Amino acid sequence: AVYTAGGSADCIQSFIGVDQVAGFAPLYADGETPLGQATRMALDDLEARKASYRDAGVPYYQPWLVLISDGAPSDAWQDAAQRARALAAERQLVSLPIGVAGADLAVLSQFSSKPAVTLDGLKFRELFQWLSASMARVSASTSSDALVQLPSMDSWGSI
Repeated sequence: AVYTAGGSADCIQSFIGVDQVAGFAPLYADGETPLGQATRMALDDLEARKASYRDAGVPYYQPWLVLISDGAPSDAWQDAAQRARALAAERQLVSLPIGVAGADLAVLSQFSSKPAVTLDGLKFRELFQWLSASMARVSASTSSDALVQLPSMDSWGSI
């Protein structure tokens, strides 16, 4: 699913398969950054999705929350950050905050149990290739308890 926090918080794409992402329209920064609201929406939708999987007896992998920001939240974000960080610490969520072009990394880091990563320049292609390769490794794993070795972030980011 894709949520935006540019001017307003919106879900612009509900959950779809990775194979359906090709051709997705570009996203642009626009005004305020209600990152707290967008994160709460995303976490609520993830919880509902996990509940529907459990109710149907469908196994699922730990969901990922990828936050990409070029600034800092303009709304009340602390509760959303605490919720995402707690879920990550409990291994119920992988939270990956990514800062672009002057983002407030100290604030973004509060959305995860690990520090925010800085995107190197405009290497979005490399970032999304890394995400795809990481998802492939996770989906090929055989145990939800085992730690999966993810590819290096060197091609697109730094901590």
